Amino acid sequence: MVKTNSSKDSLLMRKHMNTILDRFGQDMTRIAVTETTDQLGRLSDVSESTSSFRGDLQFMTKEEKNLLGYGHDVTGIAKLFCKHDQDMNIEDDILVDSQRWEIIKLVENPEMAGDPTFKMFVVQRRPETT
Repeated sequence: MVKTNSSKDSLLMRKHMNTILDRFGQDMTRIAVTETTDQLGRLSDVSESTSSFRGDLQFMTKEEKNLLGYGHDVTGIAKLFCKHDQDMNIEDDILVDSQRWEIIKLVENPEMAGDPTFKMFVVQRRPETT
């Protein structure tokens, strides 16, 4: 069976989530690092590309950390919500209020009738930022 149209429920949920992020989210910068290798497989160049987006960064509760296997004593772990069509990858960095965070895990990409509504990542603060 080929899916041709988005369901009304998924479009409504996506619209609500986008509205929440637009109203209550904050401006963030995604930093994608690209490594280029030469013909012998040696690293020849590292470049960064940036793009802006709106997202919501929330610190995790002890229960959420335990559920995801991080333990309650791990610090600098948060969850990042962003729109369903935001291009993000594991190991990309996020810059929020001069703090750099690394995406370490895609937790969920909830779908309704096969259509993604939003993305949620686990991020960890980079040690060089405070």
